[in-house]
Amino acid sequence: MKYKSVEFKKTYKHISLISILFGIGLILLGIHIKSGYPIIVGFVILITSRFSKETYVNEIGVISNYSFSKIINKQDIWKFSDIKEIYYENSKNNLYTIIYFTKGDMSKKLLFHKEDREPILKYATKQNPNIMISH
Repeated sequence: MKYKSVEFKKTYKHISLISILFGIGLILLGIHIKSGYPIIVGFVILITSRFSKETYVNEIGVISNYSFSKIINKQDIWKFSDIKEIYYENSKNNLYTIIYFTKGDMSKKLLFHKEDREPILKYATKQNPNIMISH
């Protein structure tokens, strides 16, 4: 079973639509004035406006999937065997749990529903009994 993290900041559809229109406008402007710079910037804006990220925890570890316009996909896997410390705290509204995963000198801060905390911690301790869990 996998537990999907909740995004801290939600991207609103109207912002994505505005950035797509702006990118297309720059590309058209570049074609009209016969300059490559607006075309390149417009293309970069189009790709970044379609950026999406999905992070979840399963029995393997913490998996982050990054996608740029469905063209470029990248997966980042932090196995529980590599994670040294997990720290968790309740969010301000008490509906969510913030969990920090530490691997070496890097850490990931993820937001989960409160009821997902215990199964995630059980996965972690099952895969790596040496993980330090603190609150």
